[in-house]
Amino acid sequence: MHTLKEFAFTLILALQFFSRLPLAITVYSTIRQTQILNYLPLVGLIFGFLMVGIFALVIQFINLFIASGIAWWQQLGVNEFAFLVLLVSVWLSGALHLDGVADSADAALGSINQPEKALQIMHDSRIGTGAAVALTMLLLGKWLFLSAIFVKLFSPLDDTLFMQGLVMLMLIPFLARLMPLCLSQGAVIASQTESHRNMFTAVKSSTLLTYVVFFSSLVLLAFLVSQSLFTVVFAALALLSLAVLALWLRSFANKLLGGINGDIAGLSIELSELLLLFVLLMVLRVF
Repeated sequence: MHTLKEFAFTLILALQFFSRLPLAITVYSTIRQTQILNYLPLVGLIFGFLMVGIFALVIQFINLFIASGIAWWQQLGVNEFAFLVLLVSVWLSGALHLDGVADSADAALGSINQPEKALQIMHDSRIGTGAAVALTMLLLGKWLFLSAIFVKLFSPLDDTLFMQGLVMLMLIPFLARLMPLCLSQGAVIASQTESHRNMFTAVKSSTLLTYVVFFSSLVLLAFLVSQSLFTVVFAALALLSLAVLALWLRSFANKLLGGINGDIAGLSIELSELLLLFVLLMVLRVF
C-alpha cells in the first residue's frame, strides 16, 4: 500500500512538473522530485488518453449539434482536426518541451563546441533566429503530418485501420518520452542545477526496459485482436527510428554541451514526436 501511494504521489508530482493539468494537491518531496523523470513516459501516456478523449468529445459534439447526413470528419475537416490535436498537445505540456527546442536551436546556431557559451545562450529568456525557425518548422511539420494521417484514416473510412491508427497516435506521446530516459543512460549530465542532475542520474535502465516491454505487449495484443500487421510494422519502425535518433541526439548534445540537460531532453521529445508522426504516416500509406 505504501509503495502504491508513493507511486501515485510521484506520478502526480510528475504531472505537476511536466504538464499544465490543474492538480492542486501537495505531494512534493525531494526524493519524489528526483524520481519524476522515470515517470515521464506515463505522463505521455496520460496525454495520449486525454487527446483521444477530447477527440471523441468533439466527434460527439459534431454528431449532436451539426446537421446530419455529412460524415463528422467532413464537417470539421482533417486540417482542423490536426490543428485541434496539436493545440491540445501544446496546452497539455505548457510548451515546456518547445522551450527546449528553442533554446537548443539558438545555442546550436551560436556556439558549437563551446559548452559554456551554449549554456549561457540557453539560459537567455529571449529567442533568436534559430529558435524562431526551429519552432516554426517543428509545429508546421507536426500539423502537416497530422493532417495527412487523418486523410488516410478518414478516407475511405476503415473502422479497423481507424482504430489501430488512433491507438498508435495515442501512444506517440508515450514513446517520445522514452527518449530522455534513453539519452540519460551512461551520459554526461550538463545541467548546472543539482536537482536536474539528480533527476537524470536517477533514471534506471530497468525502468526503460519495462516501458519497452509494456509497449511491445500492447502491440502484440493489438495484432492478436485485429490479425493485422499494421501495429507490428509501426512498432518495429518506430523503435528503430528512435534508436537512430537517439544516436544522433547524443552526438549533437556532446558537441553542443559535452552532455545532456533539460533543454536537450525537451528537444528529444519534440523531435521524437515529429519523427513518429512521419513513421505512422508512412505505414498508413502502405496499409
